[in-house]
Amino acid sequence: LHGPADPAREERGLELPAARRERLMQDYGLSRLRAFFICREKDRADYFEEAVRAGADPLLAARWMAGELMKALNKDSLSIKQCKLESTGYARIMKLLAARQINSFIAKKLIAQICHEGGELEALLQEPGMSILSDRNELRPIIDRVLASKPKSVAALRRGEMAPLEYLTGLVMKESGGRADAACVKEIIKESLQNIDRPPHHCIEVFGDGAHGFKVLFNCLF
Repeated sequence: LHGPADPAREERGLELPAARRERLMQDYGLSRLRAFFICREKDRADYFEEAVRAGADPLLAARWMAGELMKALNKDSLSIKQCKLESTGYARIMKLLAARQINSFIAKKLIAQICHEGGELEALLQEPGMSILSDRNELRPIIDRVLASKPKSVAALRRGEMAPLEYLTGLVMKESGGRADAACVKEIIKESLQNIDRPPHHCIEVFGDGAHGFKVLFNCLF
């Protein structure tokens, strides 16, 4: 049986795993499962808290640690202590992701590249393909091409089905090399459909005048 936690021992940096799990849950809002994962190794918990102190969102940092960071380390059979991506660099990636200055595709690419090959994060961020594409003028031609190539998906989306939106967004992401801002892409797709649904002014002719006037709408699309 474990006795009560020793405050002096904790002050010396020897916080017991169970106490640390409870603290991470209370301080950062981690689920019990996520806290167990983080505290399974002291070095892992230290890395996590260093990243949070450097400005990373705790929930986002914990989720990406359990996913992409561990995936990259396990590929080379590395421990968190051997990780080439320092906790401050990891925090920087998480902050950029949270601010939508990079997307998940770029974040995964950065984590994998630094973990496997090393390199300076700031230098990598300047390389082609490492910046998010959110300029509507650049995105619209890509989106227009995708919508034109998938009329059935567009028709389903106009009927109110939501699955085609994710599918079409994925195609735009692929066309952009993973750089497109997914949220921006979805907004433009919805706007494009609204414009399609709205009849042009020249399709409406007005007959008669006064109270007896009426409008006839011609279907100009067929």
